[in-house]
Amino acid sequence: MAVDHYIEDEKNRVAVDVSIEGKSGEFDFNTLKTGGIIKQRQRDKFTVRLKCPGGRVPLEKLPKIVEVAKRYGGDYLHLSFRQSVEIPYVDYRDIGKIQKELGEVGQEIASCGPRVRVPTACSGCEYNPNGLMDTQVAAGRVSEKFFGSGHLAHKFKISFSGCAIDCARTNEMDLGFQGAVKPKWEQPPCTGCKLCAHACLEGAIESDPDTGQPIYDAQKCLYCGDCIRACPTESWQAETQGWMVRCSGKHGRHPVHGQVIAEFLPDEKVEEVVEAVLAWYEKNGAGKGRTRISTLLLEEDVWRDFLSEIGPALGAWAVENPPSPRPNEIHFVSPPAGLPPAESAPPPLAAAAKPPRETRVEPQPVQAGTKAEVKVDREVDFVGVACPLNYVKTKMLLDQLGSGHVLSIRLDEAGARSVPQSAGQDGHKVLSVEQQGNQWRVLIRKT
Repeated sequence: MAVDHYIEDEKNRVAVDVSIEGKSGEFDFNTLKTGGIIKQRQRDKFTVRLKCPGGRVPLEKLPKIVEVAKRYGGDYLHLSFRQSVEIPYVDYRDIGKIQKELGEVGQEIASCGPRVRVPTACSGCEYNPNGLMDTQVAAGRVSEKFFGSGHLAHKFKISFSGCAIDCARTNEMDLGFQGAVKPKWEQPPCTGCKLCAHACLEGAIESDPDTGQPIYDAQKCLYCGDCIRACPTESWQAETQGWMVRCSGKHGRHPVHGQVIAEFLPDEKVEEVVEAVLAWYEKNGAGKGRTRISTLLLEEDVWRDFLSEIGPALGAWAVENPPSPRPNEIHFVSPPAGLPPAESAPPPLAAAAKPPRETRVEPQPVQAGTKAEVKVDREVDFVGVACPLNYVKTKMLLDQLGSGHVLSIRLDEAGARSVPQSAGQDGHKVLSVEQQGNQWRVLIRKT
C-alpha cells in the first residue's frame, strides 16, 4: 500500500477541477477537507463526503450516487457516524467530475473543517411512535440556512432527537435539540385504571391506592409522553410541547457533557437560537486557535456571559442558572491540567433498587418437550400493540396472576424484543421466546 506521508502538509497543493466556496484551482489538503474532500492515507486518494441532512437520501439520487461511486471510487460506499454517505478511494483528478455528475441530481458534497456541519436527526414524529417533534423538517431548515457557514474557530455540530431516548445524542453536540412534552392530568374523565403508572418507566407517576388516580412527581419526569400515549380516556394531555435545547457537548478524545439551556422551545425559535449561538462563538472564538465552543464554555465566567448574550433568543423558555458544561473523561482517572474536575459520581444504587434498564435479558431457547411440561395459566394476543403499551398490559396481567403462574403472550418482532427484557428487569422469569411464522410466543413465569 502506497502511504502518503504528507497528508497534513499545507504547502503540498494539488490542482483539482472543483469549486470550494466559490474558488477553484490549486488547493492544499486542509482546504480540500473543508469542502468535504478528505485526504486518505493512500497516495492521491480522497474520500468524498456527501451532504445528507438528517441522514436521508432521496431515492431519485441513489442511482446516480451508485453510478458515480462505481466509476470513480472503490467497491463500497461508507455510512459515516454522522449520517453522511462517503465515496472512498477517489483519485483527486476525478473530484471535479464527481461534483459535476452528482450535481445533475442536486446532490451536494458536504463540508468539514471550522464551519457548521450537516445536521443529524432521527426520524422524529413522522413515523416513529415515540416521536414528539418533527426532527427531519427542523434539520432540513437548519441545513438550508446554516450549512457550511460561519468563520468559526472549529467545527460546529447540530443534532435533532424526537424523544427522550435521544438517539441523536444531543448532549454530545455543540447544539442539540430534543423533543419533549410536559404532561397535564385532568381528573374527569380519569377512571383510575392505573395504566399511566404502569407505563411510566421513571416512577414519576404512582397510583393512589384507594382511587387508582395518578400521583405525579414532576421532578422525576423525562417529558417522554408515555403516559399520554397509554391513557385510554385522554385524561393525560400535553400542557406544552417543544425542544429541550442542549449546548456545548462534544465527544472525541476529551468528551464534554452539554447542558440544557432551554425547555420546550417552540419550533419556530430554532433558527433564532442557532444564529445567536453561532454569533457568540464566531466573536468569542476569534484568535483562540482551533478551539471548540465547549472548551471556551468550561470557564464559569465565560459560561455566564454566554447565557446572558443568547438569553434574548431563548426568551421565556430559558433555564434559570443552568450549570456549566462538565468534562466526561474516559482516558484519565482525573482530568488533565487546565480542565475542572468532573462532578462526583452518584452513590451506588440501593440493594432493593430495580436492576438498571440497560440489563439485557437473554431468553433461553425452547427445548424439546418444554411446551408440554409448562402449564400455561393464561394466554393473550398482543400482536400489533405498540411499545410501551404491550408491556403495560403484560405487567397488569402478571399482577393478577399468582406467584409461579405462567403467562403466554403472542407478540410481533418489536414486542418480542422489548417485553421479555422489561419482564426480566421486573424480576420475572422469561422461560422462552419462540418464533412461530411472523409472530413470537413468549412464556413468562411470575416470581
